[in-house]
Amino acid sequence: MRNRFEGDAHNAVQVGNFTGTMQFGAARSEPRGYSLLPPLTAHYTNHEDPLKKLDAIFARRTGRPIVVIVKGPPGSGRTELAVRWVHRHTGDYPDGGPFFVRLGGGLSDSDQLLTGLRTLLLATGEFRAEDLPHSLEGLSALWRDWCRGRSIALVIDDAVLASQVRALMPDEGDSAVLITQARELGTLRVHTVPEEVDIEPMSAEASRELLARIAGERLVAAEPDAIDQLVEVCGGSTIALCVVGMMLADADTDEPAARLARRERVLHELSRDRELSVRAVLDAAYERMDELTQRVYGVLGAHPGSAAVSSRAVAAALGEADEDARDGLRGLIRARLVTRADEERVLMLGLVRDHARTKLSRPVMGALIEHYWAHAVSAARVVSPGRIWNRLLDDLRLFDDRATALTWLADEHPNLCATVDEAYRAGVLMRTAQLALALWVLHERGGYGQDMIEVNQRGVAAAEALRDPLLVSVLRTQLGFAHRQRGEYETAAEVLRSALDAAREAGSLEAEATALEGLGLVLLDESDPRAGDVLRENLDLAGRIADERRLALARMHLAKVLEPDEALALLDLARAYFAAHRDQGNVVKTDLWRGRKLCAAGRLAEARELLGGVTSVTGYHRERGEARLALADVARAEGADPVPDLREAERIFTRFGFPREAEMAAARLAGLS
Repeated sequence: MRNRFEGDAHNAVQVGNFTGTMQFGAARSEPRGYSLLPPLTAHYTNHEDPLKKLDAIFARRTGRPIVVIVKGPPGSGRTELAVRWVHRHTGDYPDGGPFFVRLGGGLSDSDQLLTGLRTLLLATGEFRAEDLPHSLEGLSALWRDWCRGRSIALVIDDAVLASQVRALMPDEGDSAVLITQARELGTLRVHTVPEEVDIEPMSAEASRELLARIAGERLVAAEPDAIDQLVEVCGGSTIALCVVGMMLADADTDEPAARLARRERVLHELSRDRELSVRAVLDAAYERMDELTQRVYGVLGAHPGSAAVSSRAVAAALGEADEDARDGLRGLIRARLVTRADEERVLMLGLVRDHARTKLSRPVMGALIEHYWAHAVSAARVVSPGRIWNRLLDDLRLFDDRATALTWLADEHPNLCATVDEAYRAGVLMRTAQLALALWVLHERGGYGQDMIEVNQRGVAAAEALRDPLLVSVLRTQLGFAHRQRGEYETAAEVLRSALDAAREAGSLEAEATALEGLGLVLLDESDPRAGDVLRENLDLAGRIADERRLALARMHLAKVLEPDEALALLDLARAYFAAHRDQGNVVKTDLWRGRKLCAAGRLAEARELLGGVTSVTGYHRERGEARLALADVARAEGADPVPDLREAERIFTRFGFPREAEMAAARLAGLS
């Protein structure tokens, strides 16, 4: 027999033919230090600027720990940024580690700290588990004592409370502490002065680059439109993009990006794997909110449309005070789940909104519809008090002045359009029709062509379902004007003729005159010789109705087809009425036509002065552009250069959404050249 032992051991024992009792004490192994830092991911993209900011902050050595809070929305790559920076600078902190402790688990706050401190102390290589104290205070004191005078790098990940961070802070020494926060750590500033580095959502270009790195350039290039949709849905979320990239890389179907881009399935598809799940990240963020913030989160998910949402709308949906809604919104801002659009509104993007919708505790859509309907109706009455069809709206008083009401309509326009759709789908038909009626005071100014069509199509459908021919006629007339704004004259004329039929069914001379006026203007746009007859019939009908405002409008419109002397007489009568009743919009329109007729009559100086006044009126963009076209005619008649006015007209029309008029100005410029 041959016994042989090779290798290293503190103790080696061989026993044979032994009887009796033996006591054996093994030598204690020496502890060894080790790194707790997670490994790097393979597809790092777009965060070089934050890394440079960290470089600049930690370049300062003060003899005390430098603390940086890394901020960003859930799934933005906060942890990856902190870990990557420490990996790059391990050599700058030679006294142990680097150290990493994660606090965002499912344990209680104290259990998380106990586990984290024990892990840190064991990683130093100078302590054994059986030698560590059992109390939180003892572990924290031992950790601080070990850190004193050393230079270490520590990442505290997913911090929830400032007290957690304080228990983990190293003592004096040139150390770097990087904190990723799950909640705002405001009270931390009582004990230290942390710097902050923000991670912005990834740009569209960087998002496509990340997808290409994970899924492959060829796959991304094969479906550019679908990839753009996915980039938009992900909203710059790093984790969402990583999940999308992995799913695309693993797909075994044709056009995987197009299949994945179907919005109603995106959140479900991106949340199958709990190891890398968008839903898991957002669930964790949701669970850390207080009850009020959770309710606000659900409201924002349910809110119609994707535009910015005001605290007043949230308060209306919750049935709470505005200040309570603001408190909840501030919580979401701190959690980086929404961003401020302005002082009153917040914006929730992409997948966050889809997730928030799943967290709604009770139905709120009815309250949101009521909020937007009431404010829109009130705004319409204040902005255009003389409009006859306002009598079809409820008499609500929520705005005190015209400017405030008009600003509200413009700011909330995307939400109002989305609310029209939601109200129609919910079967709230009268609210749908009244919203479409109320939005006219904004839509008639131009720049909302497609929205104007869609809103009034919903309004007409609601009015037809209500079997209300008067509402049908008015809303079809508005729809006809929407098609006219887009230069779709044939469709506009067809819709306006159907509006005439509905007006006659309702027995309303006023609705008939409104539709007739619109039809005459469309025929005028097309240079149809029947325009004069239709507009004169409209004036006769206005006389029979004996409504002074309608008569003034009919005079203004008929004047457009008459010779200068007769036209100016009618325009002067119309303007006198509009000015006396402070109807600024129609004063501007009348002055525009007075300027045109003065030019046609050869009264150029008067025309220039009048048209110049129109160009300086704020808010009436179409009229300002048309005044510039008329001033170009004046310039040519005077032998001056019309090009500056034509260029300014093209700029105004292009900027404010009048493509047909912009093309007209461009064509005139091309004709001159």
